[in-house]
Amino acid sequence: MVDELKALGVRVFAEATPHSTCLRLEYPSSNPDERVIYITSSAGAFTPSEVVGISAKAFVIGASVRGEVPVDVIRQLRKKETLISLDLQGFIRVVRDGKLIFEPWPEKERVLSMVDILKTDAVEAELLTGEKDIRVAAKGIVHWGPREVVLTHRDGVLVYDGDAFHEANFFPKKLVGRSGPRGHVCSLLWWPDG
Repeated sequence: MVDELKALGVRVFAEATPHSTCLRLEYPSSNPDERVIYITSSAGAFTPSEVVGISAKAFVIGASVRGEVPVDVIRQLRKKETLISLDLQGFIRVVRDGKLIFEPWPEKERVLSMVDILKTDAVEAELLTGEKDIRVAAKGIVHWGPREVVLTHRDGVLVYDGDAFHEANFFPKKLVGRSGPRGHVCSLLWWPDG
């Protein structure tokens, strides 16, 4: 994966760890929103010192599970003049008996107050806000801090910019689960200045 990113011209700061974060996904039905995820190993957490010397126009935080990107890392990023985008899944999922499950997120207001763009899906948004209606959920999330919410659902994507909703439907030829054929790894991405 690192070689593929470098081939695209991305500057990569890879940190060797004893283990990679590995997930196993199981889909018990044809509904892509219904899945069971097991974590078989973890690469551990990012640290504030790993991001302190990096400048970028934007940081995209895509963790797999709570704790991979601690609040202190986000606080360090917020000190920079940058855009911070966060994928909600890595903050409401925790590991219990090797399985990833959703649990309430006690730090949600503190973390979301430091985030510019939040990416979530309909299931996660409902767990975070208690709202089934995706428009009501998106509006609720904006009140915690993000100025934009990107919310995917079974049929498409909804974007709420704090004033208006924007929507597009998905038209996949084939749906291979919600995570795609390659799965997911914990990531902290940024776009360099300039």
